[in-house]
Amino acid sequence: MNKDRLYKSALKLNGIKDKLEQHLSIKTNELFDIQDKIIIYDLTNTYFEGEKRNSKLANFGRSKEKEETRN
Repeated sequence: MNKDRLYKSALKLNGIKDKLEQHLSIKTNELFDIQDKIIIYDLTNTYFEGEKRNSKLANFGRSKEKEETRN
């Protein structure tokens, strides 16, 4: 898996987004006997603030917004 494959998958999902949301909503309503909506969030630009020294997961990375976020 690499970023190019992820972006390609995201584009395919975006192409069927409305049908996918409708299908998931119907199935969820059937399974849980509810009338509700499913909302799908794009988390590709999600970030967190804080510091955890010597962590491979919480290290400084590049910003898509091209802003310097590190003090």
